[in-house]
Amino acid sequence: MSSHITIPELEERGLSYKEFFKVLLTLIKYELKYLGELHNSTYIDDIDSYILCNARRIHKTANTLCTVIEKERDFTTANAILRMLADSMASLYLIYNEDGDLLELRHYLYIIDGTKSRLCRFPKTIIYNDKVKREEYDSLCKQIMSSKQNYEGAFTHCVDKIHSCQTYQGHAALIDKFIEYGNWKFKNLSSFNMNKNKYSWSEMYKNLTPFTTKDNFSFLSEYIHGLSTCNMFVEIDNAVFEPIYGIAIALLGRLLNFIHTKFNKEQCIIHSHLINALFDEDMPKGYAEQIINQFCNTHNK
Repeated sequence: MSSHITIPELEERGLSYKEFFKVLLTLIKYELKYLGELHNSTYIDDIDSYILCNARRIHKTANTLCTVIEKERDFTTANAILRMLADSMASLYLIYNEDGDLLELRHYLYIIDGTKSRLCRFPKTIIYNDKVKREEYDSLCKQIMSSKQNYEGAFTHCVDKIHSCQTYQGHAALIDKFIEYGNWKFKNLSSFNMNKNKYSWSEMYKNLTPFTTKDNFSFLSEYIHGLSTCNMFVEIDNAVFEPIYGIAIALLGRLLNFIHTKFNKEQCIIHSHLINALFDEDMPKGYAEQIINQFCNTHNK
């Protein structure tokens, strides 16, 4: 059996790891819901809307983590999903904690990196081999060409946006190099060395864990790649999942803090609506009752 580690703050609230994870999931769900009503564009130029889209993806991944643990009791997949959460949060923190031109530069380079990767995988030619119906082949060709044109358009648009940034005017040659390599992880605007002037994932992870300066996530790649240790027997009980929930709680706490900081001006607009989160079916009833009682006691004095 795995050892249970007590967290005093959770004990005081009478919450399990899973229940506090659910609290954070529910609070973030409502934050994103109401912020999404204020920022609902689908254009990549609307950076605030893009950030919220990114945050919703992270939130959905966290929901899937809970499903994998509670319904499938799958330790290996849970650890792989935890690494996905860490990667997404590390990217979010590096890119969108910037301001002004640097934020825009990283944002558009981030999209360029993705579009370049997709474009490299499109076939140059598609040869009909009689193994599918001709109309299906023609339909597939149109679909591929349409997708390719969309990615090419996004790539060109992002390059144009970067070229119009004030920062580009003083660092044109260097930033063109960043565009060539899709380097949104650059450390500074002074070095052409693409190997050294680039944050590693291990360096980026250190922004996510306030309790340590070490990389706590690289080792999770063993679960993603299916290395030998994934095949070792793990006795499945609730306690074995507590460290996964614990790290995921830290990541969701970081996400909530990031949302509050990035959308600080909007908090006064949506604050009164967030009480609806307490009545959500996923919110632990005991926790909701505690908060409501505290609110009532405060306002009755």
